[in-house]
Amino acid sequence: FNFGREATPTEIAAWDKDAMPDGTGLPKYDMKHGKVVLDEDGNPKKAEGSVAWGEELYVEQCQMCHGDFGAGGKGYPALSGGDGTTKSLTNQLMNPADENPGIEPPKKVIGTYWPYASTLFWYIQDAMPFPHPKSLSNSETYALTAYLLYENGVKIEGEELDEDYVLDKEKFLKIKMPNAEGFYPNV
Repeated sequence: FNFGREATPTEIAAWDKDAMPDGTGLPKYDMKHGKVVLDEDGNPKKAEGSVAWGEELYVEQCQMCHGDFGAGGKGYPALSGGDGTTKSLTNQLMNPADENPGIEPPKKVIGTYWPYASTLFWYIQDAMPFPHPKSLSNSETYALTAYLLYENGVKIEGEELDEDYVLDKEKFLKIKMPNAEGFYPNV
């Protein structure tokens, strides 16, 4: 057809990203627009991000859609707000027209529903922020992921995250989400 042109290796590198549950595809070094970011000495910069930085990025780029602290809003899903357990996932909402419709519906947020943190990392990097997807560096994505895990009360190796916590590939591999076993039938 002779439309367009072949993608350059840099363009392919910027788009060809997957983060799998076993850690395959998680970046060790920082990249932006398909190119490795170098530190002041000319070496590849390690990809890492703190909860505090993630909060700043969230306020700047995510809060407009997902609300304060990831509580949801403006038609976009809540990212946090569960009780930090998977108990609500077994709630069966009855007919809302009934006089007593039953218990609250399940809270399907990152900390209670998502089985793997790699899905969170990948989705943020691939599709967010909504107005300009694929614009975040690996470090910015680690920071946003750390902040959202913090807001959801997810612990890493039993450690509660605080604002100074810095997430990188090595620490990421130690994340076990509360609902990691929730998609396997109990038979």
